[in-house]
Amino acid sequence: MARLALEEEVRLDPRSLRAWSQLATCYISDYKNRWNEAGKEEIGAGQDLVRRAREALAKADEIDPNMAQSRYAEGFIRCVEGMHQEGYEAMDRATRLDPSFAAAHAQKPIN
Repeated sequence: MARLALEEEVRLDPRSLRAWSQLATCYISDYKNRWNEAGKEEIGAGQDLVRRAREALAKADEIDPNMAQSRYAEGFIRCVEGMHQEGYEAMDRATRLDPSFAAAHAQKPIN
């Protein structure tokens, strides 16, 4: 499972920007798609994933706040928290940082 591999990577290398950024994306994707523990009936399991996504994003941002993958994760986190405009702005920042980031482009509203 990708999430377990990324959790191990940040344990071994706490300065891995790529791993923290991808881990934030994994956590929020699990929440949004109701994968793994988010799909279970356990109270609070989903909110724990959102919290973990925020924490992983904060770790990535401590290393470098200009990572497109981090802004992508931030976009989903903000939308899940009900801050849709901030989420769209984060996706926009992701595409400015990496114009070829197709997944982030796909999440932006059509104007």
